[in-house]
Amino acid sequence: MIKEENMWLVDFARRWQPNSLICLGFFIPAVVGVYAWMSFLSADPATAHIATLVLSSTFIALQYFALPAAVSEISMRSSLLGHVVGLGLFIATARPYWMLGVYLIFLGWFHWSEYLFASLYCAHSCSKRSFILNHSPAYIVATLVSWLEFAVIQHMWPGFRHYSAISVLGLITCTVGETLRKLAISTAAESFNHVVEESKRKEHRLVTHGIYGFCRHPSYLGWWIFAVGTQVLLQNPVCAIAYFFGARAFFADRVEYEEELLIEFFGDRYREYCRRVPHRLPFVKDASSESH
Repeated sequence: MIKEENMWLVDFARRWQPNSLICLGFFIPAVVGVYAWMSFLSADPATAHIATLVLSSTFIALQYFALPAAVSEISMRSSLLGHVVGLGLFIATARPYWMLGVYLIFLGWFHWSEYLFASLYCAHSCSKRSFILNHSPAYIVATLVSWLEFAVIQHMWPGFRHYSAISVLGLITCTVGETLRKLAISTAAESFNHVVEESKRKEHRLVTHGIYGFCRHPSYLGWWIFAVGTQVLLQNPVCAIAYFFGARAFFADRVEYEEELLIEFFGDRYREYCRRVPHRLPFVKDASSESH
């Protein structure tokens, strides 16, 4: 007889599907392998980076040709993100650039865990797009610009990032944001989707408990905190400000549209929820709670 307090563990175990195991099975070896290989060749960093890139690229290419498409589309992305995390672990041990290493760990973990959590808690919408690697052109540009700012500051003002307390604050901020987002996904479960749903599924429920009792859009708030936190971690002042206001502009439109749909789906129940719980997105007008 399974004790009631252990039922959550049974439920969690039952959620694991083949795609979840593929995601995990190709990610962990990539992390360990890249970190171990880089550490082995650490005496010659240039050779270590080139050799690791060649080996990882070869391994990913072999998956493309040797595995069924349904498997390789998961395994290749998981291996790539594992490579990023493994590289981040190695760089994090190089003290002058530890914040870059931690950033890469967070970046790889975020995209990989988005798919893993989708496969565990909202399998109905889980696909290769759940890695959200190609989220939008704006996201890709923002990421590249943050790398450019880091490189420019490091080259022109090499002493700028000596204040490690700022990066530690960024690390904490990233952790809070990512925790909030993953709590949102796991709490909403089948009611969560990476895209705004314009029609109501029969499995779609209005979730108001747990983290949703604190704010109406915890996944958005979590991502916002996480995104800004990555730039604080890197000590990129320009991108930290740009990310904050860029996210604000994105969510202002998205939340307004999404809440119109949720009122259409759930009617007075959602209006009452809006009155009780704020969305807590900074500088985004809470139109639903004000008008209902």
